[in-house]
Amino acid sequence: MKIKFYAFFFSIFFAVLLWLLVAMANEFQITMSIPLVIDNMKESETIAYPKPEISATIQGTGWQLLLLYFTPTLKYHLSMNDINGTIITNEKLSQRMYHSGEIKILSVFPNSITLSTERKIQKTVPIIPTANLEFYEGYGGIGKITALPESVTISGAKSLVEKIQSWKTQPLTLSNIKSNVEQEVKFIDSLDNEIVLNKYSAILSLEVQPLAEKTLYDIPVTVAEVPENRKVVLLPKKIDVVIRGGVKEISSIEAKQFSASIDYKTILLDTSGFVQPTITSPENIRIINQNPAQLQYVIRKE
Repeated sequence: MKIKFYAFFFSIFFAVLLWLLVAMANEFQITMSIPLVIDNMKESETIAYPKPEISATIQGTGWQLLLLYFTPTLKYHLSMNDINGTIITNEKLSQRMYHSGEIKILSVFPNSITLSTERKIQKTVPIIPTANLEFYEGYGGIGKITALPESVTISGAKSLVEKIQSWKTQPLTLSNIKSNVEQEVKFIDSLDNEIVLNKYSAILSLEVQPLAEKTLYDIPVTVAEVPENRKVVLLPKKIDVVIRGGVKEISSIEAKQFSASIDYKTILLDTSGFVQPTITSPENIRIINQNPAQLQYVIRKE
């Protein structure tokens, strides 16, 4: 029974292969995008953005077109002498599109394009890491995710480069993280290759630690910008805070590293009788609770 099945399967496979060989010998027409290349262009110049897109209708055997698809050597060439306004794309095809005589270029679309040149410039911009990170329960990132190198040099048309202030990485997506992150990530596409980068990836890094909480007591609250003839009495004068952060940072944190203050103007604008202090904390430490949340105050003349 198995022998009959294998024989049947082989017969079907051989028939399909034979049909494919015969069919691919026939001629077909396809339309494909063709890169535009400007020959003899000065290093200090480039085509003004956006560069026109060119498509060509090509005729050839199935095998020839398949080879052309996987090894795209066909390009549309123009010289600097051609760039003088409107160009009729279907003219001088034999000169502008180098190809073997085995395929035929039937037409080019659009029928005309307008080209102009522009000064090429370069500048260095910061790299912006992009990440979607989900941490394992009880873990968290310490600080911000960083990129190495921190910047990238871009070059291209002046009108395009001047608008770019930074360059983003592709999103780094990770889940159940409980150890330090260090991964190479590519940059986003360079505007259809209109912008050239001096590098195309960066190492994104983030320190990850188990999270812990800690309560700090009796942080004094001050009032800023109080006039000389006024005195503000706060009730109470001190607050407690609950903080969260990595276990390494939390273990050495002390209350004296925090400050709490209220601006005198805030008190003058208040109508409720209660104000909330602004708390300054060390980097990478998050305040998750404050007691009391608001303070009463009394203004006295001096």
